[in-house]
Amino acid sequence: MENLLFGRSITRLYDLKGSSRSRYNLDCNGNNKVLLDQNLIEAMLSSPISVGNKAKRLLERAAWNDTSFLASRDVMDYSLLAGVDEENHELILGIIDLMRHIHGINI
Repeated sequence: MENLLFGRSITRLYDLKGSSRSRYNLDCNGNNKVLLDQNLIEAMLSSPISVGNKAKRLLERAAWNDTSFLASRDVMDYSLLAGVDEENHELILGIIDLMRHIHGINI
């Protein structure tokens, strides 16, 4: 995660699971606060993140390839870290928090 955000001016940081159940950070003010799925949904109403068509296709392909690879390695749980760098107008994404399921034991 440190390498993903190195040298970036991140103004919003989201740990996304693709679920809305218990995925809201009530304490979202201040620096270095990691927000969750429901925080992103709420923020999109007032401050949407725009991604062009080409970037969207590349993002979809990368997410498909990465999640297919994780599934082939029996990774059953992970998060998508999304950082917004408003200064450089960039969206930084990476897969984090991998958890594997092997022979009935979560690792």
